[in-house]
Amino acid sequence: MIPTQAQIEEFVLNLKGVTQREVIRIKLLLADELAVTDSKVGGVPYIPKGSALPRSADGKPLFMLAQINCSQLPENNIYPRKGLLQIWVAANGKYAGNQYNSYSPHTQRVIYYPTLQEATNYDDFKQVYQFEGKPLPFAPTQAYRLIFTKGTDTFSYEQLRFNHSLLPLWKTYFGEQRDNFLLLPEKIAEKLKELLPTSRGHRIGGYSEVDDNAQAVGSDGLPKILLLRIDTDEKAGIRCKGNEAVNFLIEKADFDALDFSRIQHSL
Repeated sequence: MIPTQAQIEEFVLNLKGVTQREVIRIKLLLADELAVTDSKVGGVPYIPKGSALPRSADGKPLFMLAQINCSQLPENNIYPRKGLLQIWVAANGKYAGNQYNSYSPHTQRVIYYPTLQEATNYDDFKQVYQFEGKPLPFAPTQAYRLIFTKGTDTFSYEQLRFNHSLLPLWKTYFGEQRDNFLLLPEKIAEKLKELLPTSRGHRIGGYSEVDDNAQAVGSDGLPKILLLRIDTDEKAGIRCKGNEAVNFLIEKADFDALDFSRIQHSL
C-alpha cells in the first residue's frame, strides 16, 4: 500500500502531537555591551567575589561557553525560576567530538548559582582569561546576546528515523508492519522531511539533533532534558565541529536536584 498525501499529513499531525515537547528557541546577536549577569554565549563570565575561575586538570582556565540567567527566560517548566547557570569547557580541543560523552570536571564544568552576589571585577582575571588561537566554536573575544522565544518542538525526520518506538503509530495509519524507518520509499521520505520541522537551531529544551533511546532516555526511563544546544550558525560566526552542534543533556532527576555531575554532551 502506498500512502496518500492526506494519510501522510494525518500521520505527521498525530506524530507532532505525541512527540510535542516544550522548547525555548534562541537567537544569537553579536553584542558589545552586556551586563556580567546577562544571559550570553561567550563574553565576560560572572564570577562571585572571592571565587576563582574554573580550571581544567592541568590548571588552565576553562572557557565559559554560555551562561543563562534564569530570570531572563520566558515563563517555562524547564529551568529554575531564578539563579544563573554556566557551561564551561576546556579550550584545548579535548572537548571536541561528535559522539555523546559523559561529564568530566577536567574538560567541562556546569555551575549553577541559585542567587547572585557582587561579581569579581573582570580586570582582576582578564590577564589569565585568554584563549586566542584555541579551537573553540567562535572567536573567544566575541559575545552574543540571547533572544529567547518560547514554543513547542516535535520530532524531525532524522529523529523519526532513529526512534523505533513510533512504529506502532505507522502500522495504525498504514497497516504496514515495519522494523524501522530507515528504508521508507523515497517519495514518502521526502514528504516527511517537508512536513516535519528542522532539527537545527539554538535551543533550551525540545530535542537534540538525533534522539535515539541510548542518548535521549535516562536511567529512570524518562527523556533527558536538553540543557542547551548551540548550533553551527554561519551568520553569527559559530562553527561547531563538522558543522554539527553542541548539545548538553541531563537526566530529569539530576536536573530537579540541580545536580550537574552527570551531564552528557556531544560537542
